[in-house]
Amino acid sequence: MSLSHISFLPNDFGFDIFLVAGGCLFVVVEFVQMFRSVAAARWPSVVGEIEAAGVEQGRNFIDSTGHVQTAYQPIVRYRYQLADGVHYGDRLGFGGLVHTSISAAKRVAGRYRKQEVVKVYVSPTKPTLAVIEVGVRWEYLLDLAIGVILIVTGTTMLHLLSAVGT
Repeated sequence: MSLSHISFLPNDFGFDIFLVAGGCLFVVVEFVQMFRSVAAARWPSVVGEIEAAGVEQGRNFIDSTGHVQTAYQPIVRYRYQLADGVHYGDRLGFGGLVHTSISAAKRVAGRYRKQEVVKVYVSPTKPTLAVIEVGVRWEYLLDLAIGVILIVTGTTMLHLLSAVGT
C-alpha cells in the first residue's frame, strides 16, 4: 500500500524542516534559560525590598487558531543595596514571563507585595543584573516538552515523506 494518496502530507520538506528547527530552537533556548536560572541560585544574595508589583498589558497578536490574543506581563520592581549604592531591578528570573491570561499574570505579580522583603540574587560580574526567582520553573519543562513534540512531529513527517518518495 502506497502512502502517496495521503493528502495531509505537504509535497515538500519545508514545513517539516521548519518544525524540527523550531523544536530545536525551543529546546536550546529553554536549556540556556534553565542553566542561567540554576546558576543564579549560586550568586551572592542580598536583602531587597519590593517597590511595586502589577501587570502590564503588552501587544495584541494572532494565535495559531487565528484569534487575537493580548499578552500580559507581570512587572515587579525592587531595590537592593550593594557596597557601591542602591540598585533597582525588575527581572523576576530568566526566560519570558508573558501570559495570554491576565489572571495568570496577576497571580505571578500577586506573589509580591509593596515593601515586602525579598532575597535578591546579584550577578557577581554585573551588579546591575539581579533576579528574585531562581531554579527550575515548570514553564521551562513545558517549553522543553513543546520543543520535543515539534522535533518528533517534524522528524516523523520527514520520515513519512521520504517513504512516499521511494
